[in-house]
Amino acid sequence: IQDRHGLSDSELALCLDLLDRGAAVNIETAATHLPTAIAQVVATHAGKIVGVGAVKRARPDYAAKISHSSSHLIDPATPELGYVTVDKKHRGKHLSSRMVSALIAATSCPLFATTDKEEMKKVLSRNGFIKCGRDWDGGSGCLTLWTRQPE
Repeated sequence: IQDRHGLSDSELALCLDLLDRGAAVNIETAATHLPTAIAQVVATHAGKIVGVGAVKRARPDYAAKISHSSSHLIDPATPELGYVTVDKKHRGKHLSSRMVSALIAATSCPLFATTDKEEMKKVLSRNGFIKCGRDWDGGSGCLTLWTRQPE
């Protein structure tokens, strides 16, 4: 797991391809927000990027939308942990958990995350996130909100 800030153009393209194959995020949005993230991490194997994660900059309008959807108030200045994905061939090696731990270590502020994936819910829970509010239909699945306060 490597902390990154300022992915090169080729690394960014590889990360966006990985996110696109994971099909959990809007790639156009990721192309805008991943390069400007507060923190970025990649997992590599044999020099190839096989996982990515980020702490996105605070987006007050998005936080308000998530607050409304989940019926749980999120401070609009709270950054979001997201874009956590691992190439299918490299899953089951705890890379997501290690990337989330690295992202938490790179920040010292409250965070929120949303997911509809059972494995990611376990990863968030193991890393100090607490499920908050109500579940809601995110279009591709039933989303849950998770928040974490710094220690």
